[in-house]
Amino acid sequence: MKIDLHRFIAEFSRDRDMDSFNYYSREIEDRFATHVGFRRHHTPKMRPDHDPKYSPITWQAPFNGYVEGIRIMTFNAMYGNALIHIAREKKAEFPNGWRIDEVIQTLMQLRREYKAGMCLRNEQYPMYKTYAYISKHLINSMFYIVGNHGSAIDIGSYEIVAYAREQGKAAALKIIESGAIILNHRIDTIAYYGDQVEVEGVHHERFNKAVFAKNGYAYGNDIITSAIPFVRLTVEGFGERLPYKLSEAQMCAAAERIAKKRKMYTDEYLAYVNKTKEDVDREISCMDLCL
Repeated sequence: MKIDLHRFIAEFSRDRDMDSFNYYSREIEDRFATHVGFRRHHTPKMRPDHDPKYSPITWQAPFNGYVEGIRIMTFNAMYGNALIHIAREKKAEFPNGWRIDEVIQTLMQLRREYKAGMCLRNEQYPMYKTYAYISKHLINSMFYIVGNHGSAIDIGSYEIVAYAREQGKAAALKIIESGAIILNHRIDTIAYYGDQVEVEGVHHERFNKAVFAKNGYAYGNDIITSAIPFVRLTVEGFGERLPYKLSEAQMCAAAERIAKKRKMYTDEYLAYVNKTKEDVDREISCMDLCL
């Protein structure tokens, strides 16, 4: 299997420019689906209902402004690892007889080997870089390939989303338990303010600033924020730039305001991730009554 997968990657990369692979993304997926034995269209395994557990997490704290000191937690191949777990439990196979979980794990191993080849920094660097890109794309594309042929292998994309959602939710609850505050959670990436929280299968980054707006956020170490309001999430450093010293009562009032703000954001996040099918049904009923 490993040699066969390597040959597929090498043959696809032949005579293609690395910078233009985004144009070939759907072609890679369709060709790989054919390679593992899918010869025709199969109906996807449909989501059973509107239970929120089948939807990816997409939440952001309701404020506009910038925060100083932000941590970004990103899951490594979240959907790929979720599919490995589900496929292993079901002993699911592609039509050619390959175990789905073993295919993904082999692609992950190949990618590690390609990246090791990149570290040599010799004349083969462009080749290994291309191979690493294609292997990563195939790992991420398993969600599309399996989801689009779900009825043939008894796996629905909604099952992958549900498992991944639980993994993300568990990490988020661990962050909250540590005393940190979540500011954005989108599928496999969590932006939070506080000390680093260790979770298996993730990598961490820390940036000086993050700017939050209605439709998302941006982070970096050199962001210019002169015209953007500052959002304070800790009493530490409060009042240091003032020409006078704040009273104890003023400091206590500031600490209380910040604590209420942090609690509000956390409560809103928990209400979002803990929403049930019954909650959605009630929301739909209220919308119908308003029409």
